Amino acid sequence: MRRPLLAALALLTLSGMMPASAQETLEDARARRETIAEEAADNASRIDSLEAEDAEIVAALEEIDTWIAIQEARLDRARQELAATVEVEAEAWARADALAARIGELQLELAAQLVDGYVQGFRNDDGLLLDTEDLNSVPLLRFVIDETSGATAATTDLLRLAQDQQADAIAEAEQARREAEDLRDEIEGRIADLEASRVVQEQLRAEVAQRIAALEDEAAILADEDTQITEFIRAEEERIRREAEEAQRRAEEEAQRLAEEEAQRLAEEEAQRQAEEEAQRQAEETPPDGDSPPDAEAQPDAEAQPDGEDGTEPEPEPEPEPEPQPRDGVPSFARPVDGAISSPYGYRTHPIYGTVRLHTGIDFNSPFGAPIRASANGTVIFVGSFSGYGNTVIVEHGNGYSTLYAHMSGYDTRTGASVSQGETVGFVGSTGLSTGPHLHFEIRLDGVAIDPAPLL
Repeated sequence: MRRPLLAALALLTLSGMMPASAQETLEDARARRETIAEEAADNASRIDSLEAEDAEIVAALEEIDTWIAIQEARLDRARQELAATVEVEAEAWARADALAARIGELQLELAAQLVDGYVQGFRNDDGLLLDTEDLNSVPLLRFVIDETSGATAATTDLLRLAQDQQADAIAEAEQARREAEDLRDEIEGRIADLEASRVVQEQLRAEVAQRIAALEDEAAILADEDTQITEFIRAEEERIRREAEEAQRRAEEEAQRLAEEEAQRLAEEEAQRQAEEEAQRQAEETPPDGDSPPDAEAQPDAEAQPDGEDGTEPEPEPEPEPEPQPRDGVPSFARPVDGAISSPYGYRTHPIYGTVRLHTGIDFNSPFGAPIRASANGTVIFVGSFSGYGNTVIVEHGNGYSTLYAHMSGYDTRTGASVSQGETVGFVGSTGLSTGPHLHFEIRLDGVAIDPAPLL
């Protein structure tokens, strides 16, 4: 029984695919790396926001320091003014003390003058004395009269002036001191408020710095994890790449071996068929034992001649190999190139060998370099040179069906690639056993060629 070459090639290709678990692990690592990148970006944004907030706090602290410096300068001036007012107040009190002494002197002088007036007697022309009923009040009344008279007026004026100056000096000094103390207290209150504000701002800045430090620690952890994941992904991709290359190499070597075996088998079958044809021909040309070759007179007339043009029996056509029976799930095939069919499926005289043999596909007459399209969706299981087919691409479509595209000038796909119907897989050429540019197209079922025409 013929070995199903295409099924074997499909198994080899599929065996080189990446394991599902490795793919899932790699995808998980890539997803985690994307999550880390998002978290790192969010962290950086939050750090930028906190650093901007910290800059605002620093600016506020600088402004507070500026105002404190201004207020401290004002406080220095207020203290100097207060010291000056204290000196003024001290001078005022000194002047007051001096005036008090002077007032005492004036009071003594006034008393002396009053005593002198009392001793010298009173003026009798005062009506006040005549109306007095109490003789004991006469000296006092005389004193009053004398005080209001010219005798003591000057002394009384000086006394009053000294008293007024004393009161004014003390009041002025006390007022200046109170104002200076009020200004000092006001400035000290402002400085205290500013100091309190600075304490609050410094506390806020400490909190911001703590939050920034925490975010930076988290960012460092994320960066370290990202580095580890990146190294893991790189190592895993490198391992998968090496395994894929090794699997690809083994698949290509096995496919080449199977192709060579298939080509050798076909060559042996062809040689055996030719040997059988040659033996059959010789048997037909050799007369039976004991008979002599017929002479001219014994030849029958033209109407009795055999059907062959050379007077021999026509060579029987080989029995066709039985095709597999159609089954459900037949792919929807389409013509792979534009162009007319130059040679259909079936037995024909080989254009190079000159012998009758089965033409296992359809030849399309297309120009050199024309694109060759996948006839149906599938997976490429072979790309390379394949015996007399020349440059060949084989596509597996599932359910036992596959297509073959031969004599290509070049490829536009690779082994293991998934292709869609109509996707270019190569270009028309004339490689292998070919007499000119064309596409040899086959459809096989379980590795056995079938007539493509009914399926296109």
